Amino acid sequence: MSTQPTRMTNGQDNSARLPRPAAIGRAVRLAVGIALLFFFAQVIRQAPAFLAVETRWRIPGGEWWIAAIGCFWALPRVVNDGWGRAWGHRPQWVYLAMILVAAGSDLLIYKTLWAKPLGVLVLLMVVYVLGYAGISFLVAALAAVPG
Repeated sequence: MSTQPTRMTNGQDNSARLPRPAAIGRAVRLAVGIALLFFFAQVIRQAPAFLAVETRWRIPGGEWWIAAIGCFWALPRVVNDGWGRAWGHRPQWVYLAMILVAAGSDLLIYKTLWAKPLGVLVLLMVVYVLGYAGISFLVAALAAVPG
């Protein structure tokens, strides 16, 4: 009987290096990076709408919430990759807790659901995720990073 631990493998050699992306891979990364930075600029342009106090339990109109949902979905990946940590979905849970505190502050201070605390928090998340991801895709395209 051997005292060495057995090594389980899935049949793939994961030690092989990934190939550098060719022209199509780099073009796709460049296009995604440009698109994300375009949306980043649009969000910055619409920042006053995020920060406006809404009356009667409304949230600001527009399609910004689609970007906010996408950014919330991407938040763990962006935070984990950006900070070089393996926090899993904790960034989402922390963000949700901050949303609850901000919404409570809005209700107590402004007597409405959407006001500056909640608007700033949503704006910061969207700007952080779109900005970080956009720059990351551009750098990956220019440097031809594998993966």
